[in-house]
Amino acid sequence: MIELAKTAFLRTDILLRYMVGGGIGAVTQFATLWLLHDVAGMNATVSSSVGFIAALIVNYLYQYHVTFRADSAHPLTFSRFALVGLSGLLVNSAVFWLLHSSFGLHYLLSQFFATGTVFFSNYVLNYHFAFQNGAHHEEADPA
Repeated sequence: MIELAKTAFLRTDILLRYMVGGGIGAVTQFATLWLLHDVAGMNATVSSSVGFIAALIVNYLYQYHVTFRADSAHPLTFSRFALVGLSGLLVNSAVFWLLHSSFGLHYLLSQFFATGTVFFSNYVLNYHFAFQNGAHHEEADPA
């Protein structure tokens, strides 16, 4: 697992694009969370989960077209991306619930830490699993 992470994180060109896409996804998630919780009055954990799903869709489109420049079929690639995303959703929800409901941390701060927790594993899994067949993984130039 360490080697897989090392390989992915040495590709700084892909990592930087992934971070931009992740940032767009995070803004989508935070905006959805805020709108559903503060404006619509929904439960914070449910709002966080809905925001995560909205971010998953936005993030997929960015990662497919910009980060990984994939050319694989959407059904297979999105299925893999969604599987990675669902595992991330479980981690996100657990961390969010623990920080917000158990420790009383403000919901936006709880979401910040949950998002950070999910980022690392999702990047490695998307790099090696979701986009493995459609990505143009040229040899890394760590210099």
